[in-house]
Amino acid sequence: MSATQVIGKILLSLAILGVLMGIIYEVRGFEQGRRRITKGQLQLRVITATLLMVILGMMLVGSIVLPNQGADFASLTRHEKAIVLSYWCLCIGLSFLVVVLALVDLRICLRTYAAQRGETCSAFDKDGEHRN
Repeated sequence: MSATQVIGKILLSLAILGVLMGIIYEVRGFEQGRRRITKGQLQLRVITATLLMVILGMMLVGSIVLPNQGADFASLTRHEKAIVLSYWCLCIGLSFLVVVLALVDLRICLRTYAAQRGETCSAFDKDGEHRN
């Protein structure tokens, strides 16, 4: 195993730990009231982060366990090729799912922000502090 492969595996492991720490930070912030998100949005974020950790784990495990996919791919049997391709297609599919879930979360954030901004503006209008 080359130094580049070892560094890649270390970076993937650190990314998994980073996502895990992000989940913990998000949940603790929600429990302590530092986050202005709903329980459903927190669940969406935890699911998204968990899927991201699964993808990173699949990348790490796939690079160790699966047969070499480099120049020797042509020498693999038909069954081994099917396993390798299915594995990486599943990984890519999960990646697209993470992107979709992140976009859903972004949409929820934008709606919440717009609602809070509208409430703030209407509060200024009621107090008479904001006049045209």
